[in-house]
Amino acid sequence: MWTDTVIALSWMVFVLVWIITPILQHNKAGMFRGDRRGAGVRIVIALLVLAVWRWQPGWAVQAPIFQSMGALLSAAGIAFAVWARVYLGRNWGMPMSKVADSELVTDGPYKLVRHPIYTGVIAAMLGTMLAVSWWVGLPLALMAFYFIYAAIQEEKRMAAEFGEKYGTYKAKSKMLVPWVL
Repeated sequence: MWTDTVIALSWMVFVLVWIITPILQHNKAGMFRGDRRGAGVRIVIALLVLAVWRWQPGWAVQAPIFQSMGALLSAAGIAFAVWARVYLGRNWGMPMSKVADSELVTDGPYKLVRHPIYTGVIAAMLGTMLAVSWWVGLPLALMAFYFIYAAIQEEKRMAAEFGEKYGTYKAKSKMLVPWVL
């Protein structure tokens, strides 16, 4: 079905962008910011999606409407995360890490939410769950908790680093879901 192709291509784009952009943008702190968590996170996400996809116990999604909605949400989530990653450019770093000489980015996707990469990945995982298997819900829940924890930690660091400027930005934007949360 076309939904399988859309989801597979979306996640492949995600993994490739996260591997290639640090090289192309000459990330300030190196490709993986001095540790290998970045590569590991991307590989784990890709493997989880592929494993759940091929191993679909009794909870596999059968309804074409859910498969279609899920594939579209997955592609939109990846597109949003990629837009945010490219827009952030050299200011990008692994979750909860500090980038030397960073700037506060508040426009583009960052005008909609303060953590658009997390938002996009969570949306893509939710879409994959809707389209492929309810089993994706487990890694989705774990990833969502990790991203919320990382976002809270990053916000503490950014408040300390950017002071009132960050406070003003925070008052105007939501953390993960535009106009809601």
